[in-house]
Amino acid sequence: MIFRKNICKTSLLFLIIFIFVSATTGTAIADAATGELFGYQISDSYPMTKKTRKKSDQGGTVLVIRAENPKKPEDVGKVYVVTSTMTHTIGKIYSTRKFRNQAVADKFSDRYAAFLSAKYRKHSPQSKGLEESSKLLVNFENEYELRIKHFPAKEGKVIVQIGLSIHGEGKKKHAELIKKEHDQLLIKNAETKGRDKGL
Repeated sequence: MIFRKNICKTSLLFLIIFIFVSATTGTAIADAATGELFGYQISDSYPMTKKTRKKSDQGGTVLVIRAENPKKPEDVGKVYVVTSTMTHTIGKIYSTRKFRNQAVADKFSDRYAAFLSAKYRKHSPQSKGLEESSKLLVNFENEYELRIKHFPAKEGKVIVQIGLSIHGEGKKKHAELIKKEHDQLLIKNAETKGRDKGL
C-alpha cells in the first residue's frame, strides 16, 4: 500500500513539474522524439535567405547557421542549426545561452532537465553517470539524441546548450552526405578559381 502511494506521489511530481515548466517557459519544446526542435526538423534542408548568417566549421565540412525563425521559449537563448555545405541538410539543432556563473547555469539547466525528463519519461532519460559536461541525455530509439550540456566560458561564465542531433545509422549516413558535399564543394571552388585564372 505504501509502495503504491509512493508511485502515485512520484507520478504526480513529474506531472506538476511538466505543467509548471510548460507554463513558465511560454512555448513548449516541440517533439524531439520525432527529430524536431525549436521549429526545425533533423534531415530537412534549412531554408537559406539573403540574410542567413552562417560560418564554416569542422574544417569547412559543415555550416553553422543562426536560425532565423525559431519557435522556442524566450529564455533558451540563440538557436543554431548545423548543416551540410550544399543542400544544407540539418544534422543538429541547438540553443545556446551564457550565464554569469555555474550556480545560475545549474538552476537553468536543472529546470529544463526536469521538464524534459517529465516530457520524455518513457524514453528513460539519463542524468547520472554522464560525462561531466552533460546534464541530461535522452536517446530516442537510437535515432535522435537530446542533450543538455555545459561549456566553460571566459571570466567564470558558463554556456548552456540544449541540443538535438542525429544518431545511430542516420548519423553514419549524414556523415557520408557531409563528406560527399564537402568534396563536391572543393571541386566546384577549384573549377571556379581555374576559370578566374583563365585555365
